[in-house]
Amino acid sequence: MTRDEILNMPAGREMDALVSAIVETMPKAVTIGELRKTTKDWRFSYCRKASPLGWWSAQIGTDAGDDDQPAKWEPFYEVSREIDAAWVVLQKLRSTFCMVSITQMSNAYICMAWKTVRINESPSILSHAPTAPLAIGRAALLTAMEPE
Repeated sequence: MTRDEILNMPAGREMDALVSAIVETMPKAVTIGELRKTTKDWRFSYCRKASPLGWWSAQIGTDAGDDDQPAKWEPFYEVSREIDAAWVVLQKLRSTFCMVSITQMSNAYICMAWKTVRINESPSILSHAPTAPLAIGRAALLTAMEPE
């Protein structure tokens, strides 16, 4: 994915999945039956199983299908729309960069991150969006494409 594609990506499930994968790796492929074995009360129609850190979930209830079907992991949070989930992502960025800032301008939010802080140094990562969660999500995706 290119920088321009990231900066133009809309809020939605695709972005949520990409950003969630930065915070917690998507769980390995398993069958619905394997997940049901680890869950007591899966017989409710819309029962879901969460990943260890809770960023992914898979439906395992009676509406999910047969035991031998693969479980479909989906992002649990709407990172590109929910500020509380985006804030966790921002904290993750803070562990990688020495300074992270989210600023509201007249009609946009700007998320900036610096690897080092020196006078007159431009940010290493800069994203903008109409909402803060979207700006943070875009910054996280830009971070993932940055060389170490």
